Amino acid sequence: MGWGASTYRIFTWARLQSKGTGQIFTHYNTHLDHVGQVARKQGVGLLLDRIQEERSSVILTGGVNFLQDSPNYDQISRSGSLVDAKRVATSTMSHGTINWFLPLRFSAVKPIGFCFVSPDIQAVTYRVAPTQRLGYSPLSDHYPVIVDLVLPQVEAKVVR
Repeated sequence: MGWGASTYRIFTWARLQSKGTGQIFTHYNTHLDHVGQVARKQGVGLLLDRIQEERSSVILTGGVNFLQDSPNYDQISRSGSLVDAKRVATSTMSHGTINWFLPLRFSAVKPIGFCFVSPDIQAVTYRVAPTQRLGYSPLSDHYPVIVDLVLPQVEAKVVR
């Protein structure tokens, strides 16, 4: 917690390997502060520093709490390391990702949650799932972003 953040925030990752092909990719996930603008900017800087050191394909997901027309979004887009899956997916949609725990769909609201991928990953389908509910309330204040991805082909090898 720092840089004016309102609460503790996370940045986690897992390096994953296909048992069938040996292909490796790293999935990063974050939830940036919803109040502190400096905290969001610094958080983006930290995650980009880490991702730019990565040698595998990368997927970055999370509730980043900024809009597509923000300097933070531009910083990620201009990094050269990541592209917005929504913008490159073969099949895509426009739908807000925030719901404030209200039982409404907010399709006209801009997204504040994203899936960014390294340029070597193909985004096939991008969608927001506003139907995940517990009774009348959404499960989270962020609707899930669901993206079907194709990882780059690598030479097949058996990993035991």
